[in-house]
Amino acid sequence: VQKISLIPGVEAVLPFYLTSANIKYGGITLTGRVYATDPASVKILFPQLRVLQGTPPLRSDSSSAAIGYKLAFPPDYTGVRILPGQSIVVEVVTPKGKTQASYVVTCVYDEFGATLFVDADTMVLLSIPGGRRLFGESLYHGILVRASDPKDVDYIIDQLSSIYGRNANIVSPTSILRTVQSILGSFTFFLAVVAAVSLFVAGIGIAN
Repeated sequence: VQKISLIPGVEAVLPFYLTSANIKYGGITLTGRVYATDPASVKILFPQLRVLQGTPPLRSDSSSAAIGYKLAFPPDYTGVRILPGQSIVVEVVTPKGKTQASYVVTCVYDEFGATLFVDADTMVLLSIPGGRRLFGESLYHGILVRASDPKDVDYIIDQLSSIYGRNANIVSPTSILRTVQSILGSFTFFLAVVAAVSLFVAGIGIAN
């Protein structure tokens, strides 16, 4: 992470965990995605995302979660509401098998819709410590890299290619739609360079 942050033109470097999950509450099981990162950085991916109720988890809080609108108000379960102060159990599958952890919901986001990266309405947002508690590992699933200016993106891509070599595959914007499903569906490592142009670099996991 530190090495990437030193590349000229890089404005922000945000590690994350991301995978599919089962969310259990009150005898029902919902499906969604766990996205663990610095909660304050969620505005980079979802600039228009608004808090409906509560407050997002703090960066250091390992036991709290924010959830998307369709998890808080699941359309298939009339009358079910998951609101701030209630507890959920999040279950994921790792290379070591199934693992789960409980979290107190502190925030519900307003309805937003799906994006290329993750569906905000079915998202469970955790802090990095909360993600580590769930996955039991320190290796990030990926890193979001924000470029300060669109013209810096190509240079940043070149630098990332120099750092990771054959361990990373740069996905251009034109090929994202064809490849993002297979990329996000695997348990791997990402670098996302975000400015006016977005792309993913898939490779191996790193700790720092």
